[in-house]
Amino acid sequence: MTRRVRRESIVDRRVLFSVLAVSVAAGLVLGALHVVEFALSPYRRLPANGMIGDQRYTWGHLVENNRLGFRERDFDSLKPPGTYRVMVLGDSFTWGVGLAPDERYTAVAERLLNSASADRVFEVLNFGVPGIPTTTERDILDQYRAVVDPDRIVVGFCINDPQPLYMAWSSERQRLAESAAGHAVRGGQMLLRALGVPWIAGLPGKAFYGIAEWAGWIPVWQVALQRAYGTSSDESADFLQAMRAI
Repeated sequence: MTRRVRRESIVDRRVLFSVLAVSVAAGLVLGALHVVEFALSPYRRLPANGMIGDQRYTWGHLVENNRLGFRERDFDSLKPPGTYRVMVLGDSFTWGVGLAPDERYTAVAERLLNSASADRVFEVLNFGVPGIPTTTERDILDQYRAVVDPDRIVVGFCINDPQPLYMAWSSERQRLAESAAGHAVRGGQMLLRALGVPWIAGLPGKAFYGIAEWAGWIPVWQVALQRAYGTSSDESADFLQAMRAI
């Protein structure tokens, strides 16, 4: 009986030691990751970007939306007399990533137009949304045209706007992302983000898809995007249809 108790005690100590050793090793690895993140991540030295608490920032600039949900001032639906209203559609370049509202090209255009005009007031209203394609810009126009009552519509165009997904999307990349290796990389990235090292979390994906491009398993983004401009592609047809509708 005493011998069995002694053996169980030895086993318990070994289990405890193993758990302690694993915990210490995990702590050291996590500490090393945070040291590397602190030393090498450029985000630490850059202005706030993304959600901070319940506020959204774009590289140091607080993002504030109007009652319609766009990053623009509120305006009267009933246009004041003598007002020429311009409705600007677009993606992140129009929305103003990294810019204060008065630094965006829509605000600059409004100031220049009003400084050059003595007989009417120009309103240049920004309806940009980050990451959207031209087809979504058409939908925004359809939804808000009656509210805005624009005299002119401007489309802020970027080369990836015909592609409704993301600029580097391709069927080959999608298949790779859905493979076992792709799921493993994505799972590792999620774990690293949960551990509080977001910059390091981005490295496995960059390496994984970078190697795949180098090996020729997936096309580089320029080739992938060129497909969206092909005359027989669905993306090209949808883009042209959206532009005609706008």
